Amino acid sequence: MPKEGGKEKDVPRKKKSPATRTSDTEPFGAFEVQMFPSHVDSPSHPYADQLKEMLEEVAGEYGCRLLSFGVRKGTVTFSFDSDALNADILRIIQGESDR
Repeated sequence: MPKEGGKEKDVPRKKKSPATRTSDTEPFGAFEVQMFPSHVDSPSHPYADQLKEMLEEVAGEYGCRLLSFGVRKGTVTFSFDSDALNADILRIIQGESDR
């Protein structure tokens, strides 16, 4: 450490960023999509429950898991542990926004 007047001076250090992903099975991130009317405010709502079942089926087709699923005021948040599935979802979302 640098010394100031014969004493060690505390130097602020940059915190190390969180560890980078080490495998393809770690989650990429979560998706947040406005999907339902605002009165759909719980994962147990029939619409949300039906969507969750579909997402779990898709996860099974990709050989992965649905890691999280939540619904608040019509906005659905979900994540998978597959980069391949996440990439496909991004392609779909980006294709929809190009229209």
